[in-house]
Amino acid sequence: MSSRNNSCDTAIGLQSKLIALKAELKKAQSVIIQQQHMLQVQKQLMDRKQSIDKVKQKLINNLNLENQSLQNQVKKFEKLIQEKNQELEKLSLINKNLTAANNQLLSEITKQLNGPTSEEKEIRIQQIKRLSIIDTRPPPPPPLPLPPQKVKQQQEQQRKKPKRQLKQLHWEAVLMQKIEQTFWNDMDDLTIKVDFEQLEELFYQQVNAPQQQQITVLIQQPTLNQHIQILNQERSRSVELVIAKYRLTSQLVIQAVSNIDLKFLDGEKIEALMKCLPQGKEIEQMEKVKSMRDNQQIKLNIPEKFLVELYDMPFFEERLCSINFKMSFIEIKKSIDSKIQLVKNTCQQLLQCKYLEKFLLCCLAVGNYLNINTPKGIIKGFKLESIEKFNLIKGNDRETSLIIYIISIAEQENIPVFKFEENEDQLLNTQLMNLIGEVSKFSLIQIFNNEINQIKIGLKHLEKMLTINDQNINDSYQLFQQEVLNYYKVIENEYLEQQKLYEKLCDHYGENYQNYESEKVFQKFNQLFTLIKKAKMQSIQLKLSQVNESRIKETQTQLTRVRQSIMIEEQEQSNSVKKQIEQAKRLPLHELLKLKSQFKAKVNGKIQE
Repeated sequence: MSSRNNSCDTAIGLQSKLIALKAELKKAQSVIIQQQHMLQVQKQLMDRKQSIDKVKQKLINNLNLENQSLQNQVKKFEKLIQEKNQELEKLSLINKNLTAANNQLLSEITKQLNGPTSEEKEIRIQQIKRLSIIDTRPPPPPPLPLPPQKVKQQQEQQRKKPKRQLKQLHWEAVLMQKIEQTFWNDMDDLTIKVDFEQLEELFYQQVNAPQQQQITVLIQQPTLNQHIQILNQERSRSVELVIAKYRLTSQLVIQAVSNIDLKFLDGEKIEALMKCLPQGKEIEQMEKVKSMRDNQQIKLNIPEKFLVELYDMPFFEERLCSINFKMSFIEIKKSIDSKIQLVKNTCQQLLQCKYLEKFLLCCLAVGNYLNINTPKGIIKGFKLESIEKFNLIKGNDRETSLIIYIISIAEQENIPVFKFEENEDQLLNTQLMNLIGEVSKFSLIQIFNNEINQIKIGLKHLEKMLTINDQNINDSYQLFQQEVLNYYKVIENEYLEQQKLYEKLCDHYGENYQNYESEKVFQKFNQLFTLIKKAKMQSIQLKLSQVNESRIKETQTQLTRVRQSIMIEEQEQSNSVKKQIEQAKRLPLHELLKLKSQFKAKVNGKIQE
């Protein structure tokens, strides 16, 4: 029994020791885990330190580079300052020289004004006596001043001057050298009747607080020199796309061009091939490739090889261009004829438009009155672009502009500005306005440089093409060449006639016809007519609003009158009823009963009816 008890005690002791050992193992494991975690944290911190060090180095390098650039800029500024100081020194020397020269001139002028001294006079007289040049006759009297021009004085006396300061019109005058050639030479703005009091009331200058002018600084950006590569990626891609789209080979194209196969070479293919043709430096590069190809083997891309093989054919470009020119000649001819006819019709109608001349004369009369006390005062005529300045000046009623006021004056002068019916006898003629709108889209010089120049180039290509001894080419292109030559002679003469007609139009209205950029002049006419049309529509709207306001006022006055009349009638009826009641109160009972029975009978009769 004692041995069993001892064994039990030892077993219990061992179990307790095992439990204690397990607890110590758990603690050791937790400590190990914590140490591993600490090691990971330390690694992360080391990585962060390394990244921070790298960032610091980059920042230091960037700062060094910025310091270097700043130092270079400072050096440049110092050089500029030195150069400017040198320029200032040169300018100071020039100023000194100028002051010395001015002083000399002043001394000479003072001598001339004061005249020579008595000693100098005696010496001069003795010299003249010796030479026997002296003349005893008295000097001739000075010439009489020219008489003033009576016409100008009368015109200045006739012009009425404003009592108040008016808004200034910043227009551009026609030069006096050109006035004789314009319609302004035969016009007089004093013939236009203007209500100057109304004009002053609408357009006198109101005093406003001075506004601070905003200074705009224009920074010129440096232009970068662009280097254009020969046969760059975009060019080679476009050629490759054409080859792939139409499934072209150089042999097929050469065969079709030599045989003039228009079934294969339709308009779309020819246009695509014309875009693929080399230009400028590309042709030189192709010739270099040809010369190098004979001596050594050269590997080329598909588009470059295609172009080089096409140019192996003699006169390939001239043949292709001649085919394209023959196909597009009818369209070129139509466009030239239509454009020249448009220019002719518009010029003739504008030269014959007397309503426009008289309207511009009304503008001149109003503008001269506004600018009578300014440096841009009394002028004989103004340019067409100045009409926009008339539209910018607004009246003090904030509704009527200056051009609206001029339209009212023009209508008083029997100028039909606008009619709702489609009629040619008016200023805003729809046919003329449509012509001006079409003509302002192109110019005479564009016709010459584009369409007529295409005919010239086409004739050159035809001449080179006909030098080839090919019966097929001669049969199909000789007659065409003669047709083009005849048309070119005719159109050249017509173009010269249109140039003269355009010059006449420009001289008539005081415009410049240099470089024959006719679209600019016709755009001025287009702007003029559109401004007049807008102003006329605004004036019609103003009149309608005024009519509506007047009608509303009339209806309001009529309503007040009706209300007053109704009130008066109601008062009269109430007074009459009161009188009747008072009279009935005074009557005896039997008479009241009679009146009651009569009233009932009347009511019953009305009900039956």
